[in-house]
Amino acid sequence: MKTVLKVTLLFLVLQICLAIFTGLSAAEIPLLPGGDKDPGIWLNGWVGAFIYPGFTAFVLFYSFIDTLFSRKRKPSYFDRFYPPFIYVPVVYSFVLQVSATLGGMKLITPHIDQFILTSGAMIILLGNIFPRVPYKSLNGLPLPWVFRSEKVWRKTHRFTGFSWVGAGALCIIYVVFDTGIQTQGMARQVLIIVRWIVVALVIFPFPYSYFIYRKTRVNRGTPDSDVP
Repeated sequence: MKTVLKVTLLFLVLQICLAIFTGLSAAEIPLLPGGDKDPGIWLNGWVGAFIYPGFTAFVLFYSFIDTLFSRKRKPSYFDRFYPPFIYVPVVYSFVLQVSATLGGMKLITPHIDQFILTSGAMIILLGNIFPRVPYKSLNGLPLPWVFRSEKVWRKTHRFTGFSWVGAGALCIIYVVFDTGIQTQGMARQVLIIVRWIVVALVIFPFPYSYFIYRKTRVNRGTPDSDVP
């Protein structure tokens, strides 16, 4: 875990330096998911610059708090699980920040497709990690009924993995075929439909977990009977 900490802190330092450079410059900070052509602009340049390292700091704090409380039971398993779970959102935040900075310097033109493609890749990677989330880890779905049963935990996170991989793949498919959409109005309608499908795929594991929990209780006849 020391290597993970060093690498993450290095990313955080790079992002802070980049945020200071961007905040001191006169460049506007594009907000990538702002629209089809207009990427949107942060109203406050410093907020726009530091939102990305702030996200990395949150990931670092939350993940290692979980490590302190959870990895004592199965340290080797946790050591295999945590590096990709931490690296994926950190690299995602860094890529978005670099894109926003280059856009503010007018070196590239930010487009919502860049944000969707990057987000889709991150969701797919997280979807592949979720089935391996250790039982009762704070990085799992934070639902009380999921924490009550290891069986429900495994089923929920396995389903979450499939659901998130599907959501991420849909994002990438949309970007690939977006250039073939003829009219701007049609492109916007397709984007709205894809957006809601992705949101549904990401959120659906939450009610699904409760359904599995209730089904497990009924089948066993005793509430939470598989809790150690």
